[in-house]
Amino acid sequence: MNSNSTQFIARHNVGPVAEWQADFDHVQKLRETTHRPDLQAGDVGHRFKDELRLALIAALFPAQKSAGHSALARAAGAAHAAILAQNRWRTVGGGGISLTEPGQPRQMVAAGDAGLSYPDWVNGFAAALIVRDQAAITSLGAVSSLDACARPAGTLDDFWPFYCGALAAAVIEPDAAPRWLAEAEQAGQTAQIIEPALLQLTVLPHLPLIGALARGDAAAFNAALVAALSSWQQYFARPQQQRNWHGLLALPAAALSAAAVERGLRVEIDSEYLPPEFISGEFTRTLTGVTYHYPRRSIDTADEARWFLDLDGIPRAARQHTIIEENGQLLARYQINNVAGLAHAEADFVLPAAGGQSAGRPQPALGPAELLYLAEAYSRQPAADASPPARRQQRANLVEAINCVKTALERLSTENEAPLFYSERGQAMFEAEPGRFQPERLAAYLSALTGELNKIEAALPPGPAAEEDSEAAARAAAMLSIGVIREQVLPLLRALAADTTGELAAQLQPRPEDYARVFVGEAVEAARAGYTQLWGGGPPRVRPVAPIELQCHVAPAGFLAEENELSAHFPAGYRAIARWLNPQRVWVAWKYIPSGQSAGQAFNGLVWVEDHWAWFPKPFRVLRQISG
Repeated sequence: MNSNSTQFIARHNVGPVAEWQADFDHVQKLRETTHRPDLQAGDVGHRFKDELRLALIAALFPAQKSAGHSALARAAGAAHAAILAQNRWRTVGGGGISLTEPGQPRQMVAAGDAGLSYPDWVNGFAAALIVRDQAAITSLGAVSSLDACARPAGTLDDFWPFYCGALAAAVIEPDAAPRWLAEAEQAGQTAQIIEPALLQLTVLPHLPLIGALARGDAAAFNAALVAALSSWQQYFARPQQQRNWHGLLALPAAALSAAAVERGLRVEIDSEYLPPEFISGEFTRTLTGVTYHYPRRSIDTADEARWFLDLDGIPRAARQHTIIEENGQLLARYQINNVAGLAHAEADFVLPAAGGQSAGRPQPALGPAELLYLAEAYSRQPAADASPPARRQQRANLVEAINCVKTALERLSTENEAPLFYSERGQAMFEAEPGRFQPERLAAYLSALTGELNKIEAALPPGPAAEEDSEAAARAAAMLSIGVIREQVLPLLRALAADTTGELAAQLQPRPEDYARVFVGEAVEAARAGYTQLWGGGPPRVRPVAPIELQCHVAPAGFLAEENELSAHFPAGYRAIARWLNPQRVWVAWKYIPSGQSAGQAFNGLVWVEDHWAWFPKPFRVLRQISG
């Protein structure tokens, strides 16, 4: 949106405003019913729809604009929690979701059917895009989240998953969008359940918008936006739709426009269906914190926790864990961040009690069937090439496979009454070939794996390589994680560039508990003192000159101590203080460069801390007294 816009599309006649005020007051009361302690998954789904309705009605009243912004942010958080509840219920079969809305105590809800279908997903994803809730975008945009919205045959048309997939791909994986679009266009031609006018005027017109966004074609995007808004107006201008709150704003078009601006495209259409702050992101809102909590499981060795998360598709680079004691039990607590379909999660594994007592321990993490599935998955991973590091990785995979089989054999010999499986995958594996779980079959498989391991070890060059392997593994893990984190932080950096009031920057002020999570040793209190003083003078300000190019660089703190391809983009002062930084935390440095120039404004010090970004500008200055 900009002052040079040449196209304007007015909102249709919405009828008496007083009736909408009554609706607004009614929905305000409705949303209060979903803030009771005994929250169910379905309640979160209802909360999402109430918040969304509140946000759209608020657009009619200038005095309620701020309330509408807050409601839209809460709608994105509720959609995030609802899709997690629904997705994990259908895949893992349990667990719970915690959500913390602004000004509200944390609430827990068990995984279950939240009642979200594909049209609801579209609105939830749109809300997340507009409020720039990256965690919600990550969770909602996963294919598994789309699958969780499936309903019984005959309930919704087959084009919906393709339409939703195209929308998610245009934002998250643009190269994949054309395939989804082609499927959506074809399936849309045979739709029979949805009202034809609703399909033709409010759904299918978004497909050209999605395609233009995926291609990065600003001219085509603006042309498609005019067509989509005109069709939207045509549908909701009909007398029978005048009181339909869904039509008050063109939510999908607004979301795609917001995504276009984040990608650097210029949106040149002005419309009452598109609040300008929705497109630019320049409005105040506080996002809802959402975390998935795995069902608590028991393990006999630390390996089992790692295998369990491998089985659930959680990349190792996205996890970190600590050992804690809780109610007399020793737990391995894993924190998981930035995983598709699971932006933030926590998994607790109960370690063996002293003396081997098992009373009161939860269900084991893995049964023999799951262990055998893992063994086959590990052993089938070929070497990337013939180099020694690749061969050593193949050897490590075989060691994992062998240990899985050994653990399965132990379970079969000592726990004859225990279940063979604890998951649908394990059940399917057992039912496909029950005979493979005979101890003699497993012993033969173990022997074959051991023989393969011996061949690989014989082919490896002699000499210690543990240090080389460790460094290579750390570097590979870092490279995997920084790509995810970089994509997550880019919208925030672009929003900071447009933060004329400093309100967004103020949200990045470190929390009291952040210092011990980001720094180590005596640097914790030194940083606390230094940054308390710095932030006491107001938030750091970013005032780049537009139009600008954004350059962003990401590095784990462990890589900042020496010159390498990651640390090269950070100020040299980081080398002197790297030993005072938690090596597991990831730092961000970035520049705003005016178009056509080679230099610009440089900033650094953003850190991802558990579930939020915190800004520690130029830590080498704050820590100069202890860095020597």
